[in-house]
Amino acid sequence: MRRPLLGLLLLVGVGACVAAPIRKPETLGHYALTVTTDDGWDLAVFRYPPTATASAQPWFGQPVVLWHGTSVNRFSYMTEGSDLALHLSERGFDVWIPEYRGDRTSRGPTRKAYASGEWDVDDIARHDVPAVITRVQIESKHEQVFWVGHSLGGILGYMTMQGPEADAVAGLVTIGSPGAWTHAQRLADKAMSMHGAVPKYGQVPTRGIAKMLKTTVNLAPDDPLLHAVYNLDNVDARALVDFVDAGMENIGRGTVAQYLRWIETERITSADGSIDYTEGLSGVTVPTLLLAGRVDHIVPPWTVRAAFDRLGSPDKQFQVLGRGWGQHHDYGHGDLLIGDWAEDEVFPLISGWIEARAN
Repeated sequence: MRRPLLGLLLLVGVGACVAAPIRKPETLGHYALTVTTDDGWDLAVFRYPPTATASAQPWFGQPVVLWHGTSVNRFSYMTEGSDLALHLSERGFDVWIPEYRGDRTSRGPTRKAYASGEWDVDDIARHDVPAVITRVQIESKHEQVFWVGHSLGGILGYMTMQGPEADAVAGLVTIGSPGAWTHAQRLADKAMSMHGAVPKYGQVPTRGIAKMLKTTVNLAPDDPLLHAVYNLDNVDARALVDFVDAGMENIGRGTVAQYLRWIETERITSADGSIDYTEGLSGVTVPTLLLAGRVDHIVPPWTVRAAFDRLGSPDKQFQVLGRGWGQHHDYGHGDLLIGDWAEDEVFPLISGWIEARAN
């Protein structure tokens, strides 16, 4: 049986499972606080304070907010051996990592709201983002933050820079985040073919599927499903297995439906199609660094370039990470953060860029 088909059957077989919430997020490592959105969701925020040994740096205490991608959580940024949060903290930054509605540390205004999976990217951008940014401004006593987002986290950055919170962001770093779905490849076409597998109610059980498939990391390291997310030449298989239990989350069905619309229209839009965020990139003027993986099958480099070309910022940079650009390996999607060489090759690019623009 072909692996993509196996994944589809698993999605249908598992059904609209609800991931069990973490009842006491305040007991978790690096937990800092809970913010409440204006529509009643409680969201956990984690923190790495600036390391005291970096107190002489001119940017000491400057807040940086790390926004995670789809179906993962804070562990994208705080995995042992590939820990961007720690890296930035040791450079003297005040690092904050929010988790979104639907993540296991969140609480909906009702149990039904959590279980329904009805939220979409618009909800995160319109409700979660303002609540987090406002609280970080208060706690850090800084008017502006730096934004670092992987995949969905970068898309949320593009959206936020077109809204009322734009003035609160001093600089934007996106990592494997598309500006448009131009020249979609086979993986996008396969995603569209799975439209009928999205549950009518509840969460898409990506966490459960990942836990069932994690043994294939060792048994079938050439599995195309794994290669879609990681370049396995650039990541330790054991690290991936460990990441699944701690770092995977379900996805709201509303979010998946919005993604499918983006692939179909080849543009980043609001869920109802009334706002074209791809078109709106021309009005984004904040300093921006865009990073792309050379062999990223989920967000190919040209889809990140589509954002770069449209950005109105006079200070913008675009870099592909791969052997032809000076790196040890070609980077995929997930190994832009959790990879054998990310600590040496990716993280210094991010911290150095922020340092050059921080107060």
